[in-house]
Amino acid sequence: MRDDLAKEGFIHASPVDQLSRVANKYYKGVKALQYAVVAKGKVLAQVKYEPATADVYPHIYGPLSMDAVERVFAIQPKPDGRFDFDVNRVLEFPS
Repeated sequence: MRDDLAKEGFIHASPVDQLSRVANKYYKGVKALQYAVVAKGKVLAQVKYEPATADVYPHIYGPLSMDAVERVFAIQPKPDGRFDFDVNRVLEFPS
């Protein structure tokens, strides 16, 4: 498992429409990957949107406070190791 904060100084984050791209770039082949839906307004660490690979991505510069985590999902990679996110599942809220 990667430890982005310790190795790179930030945590890779992603808007929902970039989940597959980020997961496949940094976590391809990871079994039972988990991702968290985060309330940006509750993140205590600095969030910077920075250019990378022809787009802009959010990076969290510090630990992620658990108060900011709204939901956690597990996703299994396809047989080729790649991830394909169901955006509707990410956006649904429990009733």
